[in-house]
Amino acid sequence: MHSYSDAVRRDDDDIDIITGEEHRSLHNLLSAFEGIEITWATLGPESPIAGKTLAEANIRSRTGASVVAFIRNGQLTANPKSMTVFEVNDRIGIIGEQDQIDAASELVEGPPEPMPGPDEILITE
Repeated sequence: MHSYSDAVRRDDDDIDIITGEEHRSLHNLLSAFEGIEITWATLGPESPIAGKTLAEANIRSRTGASVVAFIRNGQLTANPKSMTVFEVNDRIGIIGEQDQIDAASELVEGPPEPMPGPDEILITE
């Protein structure tokens, strides 16, 4: 990232020119993020991390994904501190590879609601 911005600064007299160095730096930057996904998951009422701090939830060790932000009451907080306590309905920003994100999303959202059994289905006419 720094090498790309440094290359751009050197050529700031002519913004229409992209040098070979800038092109390579941009390509390297984009390649570094290949395979990395960012997604948002909503903390469900049955989530095992509800009421726990980021440190207690231990999401990175458990899933390999990292929490990079969360939204609570419309307020975005980037890079949450380890003592941040998760609350139901928080939207958690997760980064990692797809399998890591899937595991972290399951942890954040909580177990899926069971499908109703045949005797629990209400049929109305």
